[in-house]
Amino acid sequence: MADLDRKQTREALVDGLFYPNDAAALSAALQSHEAECGVPRGKAFAIVSPHAAYQKSGSLMAAAFLAAADRKIRRAVLVGPVHRDFTDAIILPKSQVFTVPSGSFEVEEKSVESLLSCGTNFVRSDIPHLEEHCLEVQLPFLGRYFPGVKIVPVLLGRDSTANIKSLGKGLYLAFEKELSSTLFVVTTNLCESRKSEKAQEEADEIIALAEKKNGQALMEKKLSKRLTACGVGCLAALFLGFPGAGEVRLLGRAFSVSDAGADKRVEYAALAIGGL
Repeated sequence: MADLDRKQTREALVDGLFYPNDAAALSAALQSHEAECGVPRGKAFAIVSPHAAYQKSGSLMAAAFLAAADRKIRRAVLVGPVHRDFTDAIILPKSQVFTVPSGSFEVEEKSVESLLSCGTNFVRSDIPHLEEHCLEVQLPFLGRYFPGVKIVPVLLGRDSTANIKSLGKGLYLAFEKELSSTLFVVTTNLCESRKSEKAQEEADEIIALAEKKNGQALMEKKLSKRLTACGVGCLAALFLGFPGAGEVRLLGRAFSVSDAGADKRVEYAALAIGGL
């Protein structure tokens, strides 16, 4: 622990807001969400998990991680979108450790360097990571099922053809020889706050395209704003990088009403991709 204490650390940001800020309460919440989801342990190659507050999507997040829980991995590559200050880049952290109330996760520097070598789209900056919640909320679940695993946190900044394609290619080049020891965790919700019917339609379309592993269509519809979901570019990049990843399985869906008294909602889902 002393070695970790000396390293540059990205502290928890949304503990107490999106999930409990007490280690014992967090452990109880994770156990409860696992019991709710009813998904068996599996060996998924990659998973898709939401990034809402646990009371909205915790059981889906548990389902996603359980679908890969029987894997023996050395690293988890966490890929998510930036929600503010859209840097025109793919951002890797300078921080060497990420912490949440349940523990600390060491960043795998070798993999960060490998991604940086994949193109000028990849940059290193802590600012987007310090402001972003989408990867942080995955960490307690990751630690529950893969204690001691190293992480490679990746944020996709501005959605563009160049950035999405570079991300897909970079993930392939950096990890193609280490797939058996790597878990890809892509985080996305399935729409922004929309009228109920439109929200369901968008979620249906994203799931259908994901089941076909159609990264090109996901990218094009995100860039044309036909799809509003924040992490669709990340999902597109995964399928562009690994078009033969294996069967895509829908593990569960949910939604939350975003504005009291208004007919608006946000859709969520958990997906498992392939199996080794």
